[in-house]
Amino acid sequence: MRTSTAYFAGVGTVIAAVAAGLGGGYLAANIAHPPVQAVSKLERRMSAEPIHVATAPAEPVSRVAATNAASAPAQEQPQPQTEAAAPSGNAAPSTNNVRAEEKAASEQKTATNVAAARPDVFNHNLETVPRLYPTIRPGARYFTSLNLLSRVKEQEPGIFTKSGIMVGLGETKEEVMQVMDDLRAADVDFLTIGQYLQPTPKHAKVMEFVTPAAFGAYAAIARAKGFLQVASSPLTRSSYHAGKDFAEMRAAREAHLARAAR
Repeated sequence: MRTSTAYFAGVGTVIAAVAAGLGGGYLAANIAHPPVQAVSKLERRMSAEPIHVATAPAEPVSRVAATNAASAPAQEQPQPQTEAAAPSGNAAPSTNNVRAEEKAASEQKTATNVAAARPDVFNHNLETVPRLYPTIRPGARYFTSLNLLSRVKEQEPGIFTKSGIMVGLGETKEEVMQVMDDLRAADVDFLTIGQYLQPTPKHAKVMEFVTPAAFGAYAAIARAKGFLQVASSPLTRSSYHAGKDFAEMRAAREAHLARAAR
């Protein structure tokens, strides 16, 4: 140990002498205080992890909101906007309920206006089967149309109601007959069924050209389901033989009422 101590002491003397001979105060200062430099590096390494955590990306908003809600007092936690979670009393209705009420009021107002006008025939076409609405009639709702037809009949039973669909868009026979049942449940009197024809290349393509025999079968089924008047052919449209069909439909109703009175 004596030899080692003397050796390192001698080396230190030589280095100090060299530093002094070069006039390097900066070099001598760094040799004289090596512990300070070592501690400084260690402190920087120790402080690296806290700095990294502090500059880490913020948590997603949903997680932050959940954390804040969990740490907030119970009375300050936001309540869900749902009917089931709303407390009783004078709590405001949910947004969904308000929209449903506004929609129902709008439908009722439309039906009232139609009934007040007392037309001979009120026509509102369903156009296609419910399954095809998202692609063929995306701006409308199947049951909204049905409800309108039903409300008009309820307010003024004397008005003939009429609706029509197009076939050849990919519907099935079972779906067409389901539409018939839905229309009869809404007490619709007159049904038209015609072949869909693609008006422009941007419109839906024709999936099938329905045969005249199939149109005849649809007409027979519709009459059996209780429609007063049915127009079903490849060229049938909503205004197809309107005057003639109206006269026949009125005669059919009178005959039906006469039978019921017996």
